[in-house]
Amino acid sequence: PVRVPQLGKEADPLHIDADKNQGRAPSDFYQAFVDIFIMAKAKCLSYGAGSFGKFSIMISGNSCESQHTKTVCFDSRNSTR
Repeated sequence: PVRVPQLGKEADPLHIDADKNQGRAPSDFYQAFVDIFIMAKAKCLSYGAGSFGKFSIMISGNSCESQHTKTVCFDSRNSTR
């Protein structure tokens, strides 16, 4: 079995580009790199407003993507978008 590490709900993910996190040990950002690696291996990826997933698409060379926060869905119940 493969054990996939995850952050507890009590911790916010660290942002590499945040000034307050400069000087931290590289291992502190392990979870962010694991997330990017897993997403980069996906055949297609849907990402949100923060565009964290967009970075993994750029480094993987994959072209299958969808930004779900910009998708307009058709509501067949009342014929509106």
